[in-house]
Amino acid sequence: MTSSTLFPPVTAVRKAIETHVLNLFEADGYTVKPSAAWPGYYTLPAGTKIPAVYTVGAVMVPSNWVITGIECTIEDVPEILNVGTLSGLVSVEYWNVRFTNYGSSKGIKMSTTMLDIRRRLARAFPNDQATYMARTDVTFEALTARISGAVLNPPIP
Repeated sequence: MTSSTLFPPVTAVRKAIETHVLNLFEADGYTVKPSAAWPGYYTLPAGTKIPAVYTVGAVMVPSNWVITGIECTIEDVPEILNVGTLSGLVSVEYWNVRFTNYGSSKGIKMSTTMLDIRRRLARAFPNDQATYMARTDVTFEALTARISGAVLNPPIP
């Protein structure tokens, strides 16, 4: 079995998106901005608001959470591409990220647009592709991105 040293792990991808794309933190990098500055948020059953960023995998976003604004979901398991090196030591992992604009409720204007997010994605991840999908009668406005990272795979023992 091959073990890998992931770069970036899903936690690093999420932190980069929260910091550089969604702009959720104050200048110190640790303090979360007030909810009015978030592009989107979940309202939990108890009424608490948290930023609408979720890592999906074995568990999806709970159905009893209400989404307002732009939601970001990151797949927990990346796609893996072997780049064809002779030693097989290097591969590329792609983290699938989706931004969905559910709009605002009760006339609340969100602080960030999908264009803002697309521009920030281009700056934060300049080598990665993002695809925009306009809103239709049956779908929400969305943006999907594939965030890549190199992976070093040690030889099989």
